[in-house]
Amino acid sequence: KDKTKGDIYETIFQDNTWITPVKLEDHINTANGNEASACISKDGEFLFFSSDKPGGLGGKDLYRCKKLPNGKWSLPVNCGPMINTVYDEDAPFLSADDKVLYFSSKGHTTIGEFDIFKSDCDMEENSFSTPQNMGYPVNSVGDDIFFVICQDGYHGYYSSEKDNGFGGEDIYLIDMHYSENDVKVRAGYVYEKGAADSKPLKAKISLVDNETKQAIGYYTSNLRNGKFILLVSPFRTYSLNIEADGYKAQTLQVDQLTPENEEQEFKIELDPK
Repeated sequence: KDKTKGDIYETIFQDNTWITPVKLEDHINTANGNEASACISKDGEFLFFSSDKPGGLGGKDLYRCKKLPNGKWSLPVNCGPMINTVYDEDAPFLSADDKVLYFSSKGHTTIGEFDIFKSDCDMEENSFSTPQNMGYPVNSVGDDIFFVICQDGYHGYYSSEKDNGFGGEDIYLIDMHYSENDVKVRAGYVYEKGAADSKPLKAKISLVDNETKQAIGYYTSNLRNGKFILLVSPFRTYSLNIEADGYKAQTLQVDQLTPENEEQEFKIELDPK
């Protein structure tokens, strides 16, 4: 089988066993598309899925189908430019009340690769609010995808390439009611100094509280684009230590946040040794 192509199947748990999976209709599973993930509404009336079939906005898009009176699925409707971008959207999931659509995207405003977003939705009207990035620490500079919420609404699971994992993509559990304690996210980039093409670097970064002299966070920049993110208090100052193999280490100061600088990104250039 073509390992680059996916199709969506349905199975039912009946008499304490799963029945043989049945492939969904051909207008959902297309011959020249990759249908990679799907979710269904609580009442079973709506299906959301991802596909890179021709005719979308670019990459993988999210589509919606409605259950017809004959039990079949309607023709797919693209979820539109409020949800889809020219990049990949994947891994749809609906909240227990079917009012919030969660999905991962490489478009919109992302911290790294795939980030998890949420959008209020009206499935009957195929309308959506502006997607909100779920932010750090849920999202990272790597892939964050396949987000689901338990029925109790208090816990969620997802797959992530965070630096402190066991390798590759790990499964993480989060508290849906976590408090950010008034912390802010700041982003930056690490490059090789003098490189004509702004060569991004994978660097180890430590954040040190200037008052306590204690390291409060360790980060790694993304080799593909050099990007990293920091979690800081708006009322403190920090030292940022940056190290990369084959380059001279650098330390810079992170000032107390103000309305003028909280959106500024760091651009760090390291000298080769």
